[in-house]
Amino acid sequence: MPTQKFRAGVVIAIRRENGDLMCFQRSDVVDSWQLPQGGIDVGELPVDAAWRE
Repeated sequence: MPTQKFRAGVVIAIRRENGDLMCFQRSDVVDSWQLPQGGIDVGELPVDAAWRE
């Protein structure tokens, strides 16, 4: 049975009062956008990972 590697992550959604959503255009995928996100390091709290991202 193959082993699976799991890494917890965080995603951050930031909206302005006018409804605009902060997102970033990806450089590795054409016409693709994403919310700020990243992995949670071992021993790191999710809130700390969110601030780091």
